Amino acid sequence: MREAGFLILLALTLLANGCRTGPTLAPTDLSAPGWHIRRGQALWQPKTGAPELAGNLLIASNPGGEDFIRFSKDPLEIVLARRTPAGWRLEIPAFHKAYSGPGRAPRRVGWFQLADTVLHGSTATGWTWSDLDDGRWQFANPRTGERMEGFFTP
Repeated sequence: MREAGFLILLALTLLANGCRTGPTLAPTDLSAPGWHIRRGQALWQPKTGAPELAGNLLIASNPGGEDFIRFSKDPLEIVLARRTPAGWRLEIPAFHKAYSGPGRAPRRVGWFQLADTVLHGSTATGWTWSDLDDGRWQFANPRTGERMEGFFTP
């Protein structure tokens, strides 16, 4: 029940930030050649004082400039994010919510910033990456309190 309340709060927060809803992007076929995929587990705390959510993390990119991020806890897809050279889309499937826009994804969306750091080696201003013990990592925005901590499987 706690997670459902959190997801409602997340959806309302995103709506309040003025993201535009746009058309659905074509399905992502991660079995197609060229995708670089990282899988693991993560804890996500969207802001200071918010409860942490644990789930499976998948981050992928292809040579065509697409990035795909999925954070899920079976059987629930919590966050789906996709970025193409033409635009971006963020979905919260449990609530049938989607936000998208042309061009670059908003810097305030931590999932896209995590993908930039993990897949492309560039950490945005305001975000920090820390290597922890035993192959774990932490990605955080000290200003907002958003934090992700996890590990990737080899």
